[in-house]
Amino acid sequence: MAATSTTTATATTVGLRSVLEDDFDLACCEWAEARLQQQQKDTPAHRAAVAEWTERIDAVLDLYLDARPPGRLSRTRRLSPPGRGARAPRR
Repeated sequence: MAATSTTTATATTVGLRSVLEDDFDLACCEWAEARLQQQQKDTPAHRAAVAEWTERIDAVLDLYLDARPPGRLSRTRRLSPPGRGARAPRR
C-alpha cells in the first residue's frame, strides 16, 4: 500500500510541476512584454505591470520549490528573479 501512495504522490507532484512550469512560462512572457512597454514609455501603469508580473514570477517559483521532493534545492537557497539581487553562488 505504501508504494501506491508514493506513486500517486509522485504523479500529483509531476502534474503540479507541469502546471507551474506553464504558469512560469506565461508569467515570463508577460513580464517581458511589460518591460518592453516600460522601455518604450515609462509610465506608472507600465511600472505597475512590471511589478505585478515580477510578483507573479516570484509566487510561481515559491510554489514550484514547495512542490519539489525533499532534499532538493531548499527554500533558504532560493534564487532571485531577474533584477532582484540575483548573484552567482559562492564556491
